[in-house]
Parts: sequence; structure tokens; C-alpha cells
Amino acid sequence: MFNKRNPSKEELAAQQTILLEHLAAMGLKPEDVPQAMQELHRLILADLKRIHGHYKNLIPAAS
Repeated sequence: MFNKRNPSKEELAAQQTILLEHLAAMGLKPEDVPQAMQELHRLILADLKRIHGHYKNLIPAAS
């Protein structure tokens, strides 16, 4: 992967091509990304709430 602060136009084009290939492999179009990110955010928050509740029940309350 590229790791430059000021990539050239060619490097930016290569990064964009790689990103589009990854999106296509996941069945996403660039215009679908914002909605997919919102759904991922929602799922992560739901998992964190579930995990937090599980661990909260394992820790004894302070007397």
C-alpha cells in the first residue's frame, strides 16, 4: 500500500483503482459506501452494547 503525504497523480489513480476493485469484490459500488458505512457503524455499536452488558454481569458490584 502507499504511504506518502503527497502522492503523485499516478499513485492516486492506482489507489483509486485498488479501492474500486476491493469495493467490487464486496459487491459494493462507490455510491453505496456511505450507507454501508452507516450500517457497519450500527452493527458495531449493537455488538459493543451486547458485549458490555455481558461483561457488566460478570463483574461483581462493589459493596
